[in-house]
Amino acid sequence: MENGSVLTSVLLALIIGITNVGLGYFIARYAFHKSLNMCLGIVLGSMAARFIAVAGIAWYCIGVAHFHQIGFAVTFVITTFVLLMAEIISFNNSYNGYKEYKMQHEQLRAQRLATVEIPSSIF
Repeated sequence: MENGSVLTSVLLALIIGITNVGLGYFIARYAFHKSLNMCLGIVLGSMAARFIAVAGIAWYCIGVAHFHQIGFAVTFVITTFVLLMAEIISFNNSYNGYKEYKMQHEQLRAQRLATVEIPSSIF
């Protein structure tokens, strides 16, 4: 016995996928301001935790709540694949941009330090 229509199952799968990626985005934004090891730990740890949570929610929706199986499963798989690919590409682009900004900042700092003149009266 199914609970709700196909449309309800599709919308629920979309909401779960978008919520999952949204959480990942905000967690990554928080983690980018940490050291590299801490950032990777936070991002990868949140991916594992979100995977377990989403798998449990999907099991509940199909196995316990009896939403339309095909509508939910197909939408969930496609949404998860597309949005996680977008999430990975976004993380990569954001981290590369941050790395480039940091390198430019260090170069400017080195140039400023190189142009600072020390008065001879100090010695």
